[in-house]
Amino acid sequence: FEKSQANLSEELLRKRKEKQSLFYHSMLALKTEYHIALIGIIALNVLLLMVNFLDVPYVWYAYNGISASDLSSFVHEGTYALVMSILLAMGVLMYFFRKNLHFYPKGQVLKTAAYVWLVQNALLTFSVGIRNIRYVDNFGLAYLRVAVFIFLLLVLVGLLLMYIKIKDNKSIYFLLNRNTWVAYGVLIAAAFVNWDIAISRYNIHVHHKTKLDTSFLFWDMSDKNLYILEENKEKIARRSGKSIKKIEGYIQHKKNNLKTRAAQQNWKSWNYITRYNMNVTKNQLYQ
Repeated sequence: FEKSQANLSEELLRKRKEKQSLFYHSMLALKTEYHIALIGIIALNVLLLMVNFLDVPYVWYAYNGISASDLSSFVHEGTYALVMSILLAMGVLMYFFRKNLHFYPKGQVLKTAAYVWLVQNALLTFSVGIRNIRYVDNFGLAYLRVAVFIFLLLVLVGLLLMYIKIKDNKSIYFLLNRNTWVAYGVLIAAAFVNWDIAISRYNIHVHHKTKLDTSFLFWDMSDKNLYILEENKEKIARRSGKSIKKIEGYIQHKKNNLKTRAAQQNWKSWNYITRYNMNVTKNQLYQ
């Protein structure tokens, strides 16, 4: 892999034909490819413009509260549309800007159309972000909602790198190499966050338009958030509309599950947060 990568370049070089007749034929083929690319990208721009034109009034401004299931579909449909659009954008632009079309003398119009399409994809990304923010605002954070935000960040970086590729005549290797490093860096950074703790704290302390989802906090999340639940049981009871006795019962059940699981582990499974929660369990289990 190292030897293969050493032969690749991030700079795209123009390949000229030596013979005049072949060069002339190449220019005609390049001109034809230019017109095909221009028509295709303009058509895709018009198609995406229709989507964004509907999103601005109905997603950005005229949003009204809807049910959890409808709001979930609202986010998922927007994400699917974004994924399809991004795959189209990357595939089409990588194909047309893979070789000499970068250096076509009258190719600035095509590049401008490509830039407009990238901006429209960024607007679509922003629309999906708004949908996800409203989902979180109504029902709190969850693992997949966090994953959507991370995905949107990667999409925006990918669009920026595609812009640089077209503007500075970079190769496809540049695009794949940089996107891979960015994705790797974002995943490494995300691994430093204890999402169980972060999500639990956010959902408990930040006010939402609906009642606190205790089912998610107690049963869908791991026991890493146990001490957060113990410290905030009165607030959880108040915000969820459940009695403090029921919340304490949930906590007790989660403690028992932690004890059972921890008893089956050895030193290779040791981590600080589990030991901390075990101490909480030992001190408070029989209170």
